[in-house]
Amino acid sequence: MNDFGAFTTPSELDRSCLYIASVGRQRWSGNSSLLRRGHRYHLLMMTIEGAATGRVNDDSIYAEKNSIWLFPRNKTYTYTWDPQIKYWDYVWIEFDGDWANQFLAMMRLDKQHHFHNCEASLPLAKQIVETIHENQDGNLHHCLGIFTSLLATMEKNLIQPPRNTEARSIDTICKKFMADHLHNPIQLEDIAKHAKMSPFHLSRVFKEHNNISPIAYLRQLRVTRAKALFARHDMNISEIGQAVGYPVLQHFSRMFKAETGITPRAYLKSLD
Repeated sequence: MNDFGAFTTPSELDRSCLYIASVGRQRWSGNSSLLRRGHRYHLLMMTIEGAATGRVNDDSIYAEKNSIWLFPRNKTYTYTWDPQIKYWDYVWIEFDGDWANQFLAMMRLDKQHHFHNCEASLPLAKQIVETIHENQDGNLHHCLGIFTSLLATMEKNLIQPPRNTEARSIDTICKKFMADHLHNPIQLEDIAKHAKMSPFHLSRVFKEHNNISPIAYLRQLRVTRAKALFARHDMNISEIGQAVGYPVLQHFSRMFKAETGITPRAYLKSLD
């Protein structure tokens, strides 16, 4: 399916209650991160395929298939596709209204940003996005009813989360730990200790789930973060190396070239 977006024109009465502002679907891949500060709407993003990493204020989050990100309008957040998966196919719903904050609080969805294993929400999210894309304001209130059902499935998932397989649970725990500690020179033993298992068992389960070792994934994650920092043009190469867990510049340069085929300096020049 091609990327698309659609905007609505809610009435003043809609705005005084709860309304959907825009919807869309995108399959995203590339080297850039997106930064938003104080976005004007609440934003719900549901992963269909692929994966992404992100941050909300100082918290790292990871989006896997059938998971949902929920960003309040007053938060700063960034996100980019997972360097191992290399793409992210997702739908989004922007919403707002005078009742929005109370509605999220009532459903206990106002205290976290990442919701796992939301398979039951996917057909609802798709129906909302496709209906508004095809009819725009024609079925807006009908779609709002579906949207409240979507939020209700997320609330139910919080109360009675579905059982996880071992591999999926380990995958999420380890990837979040790596994303949280990119600035530290962590090793396999550190990841295994956090996951409360042996390095051997962690490596076996992680590789079965991702077709790559935890350390190889960590290197790719560091390269992706480094590229995002290079694109900002406000840090030198040594500072970026330290920011992604390489306090010694030569070690950072060696890793970066091994992963990308070019040196950090050559990559930086290619951005000019």
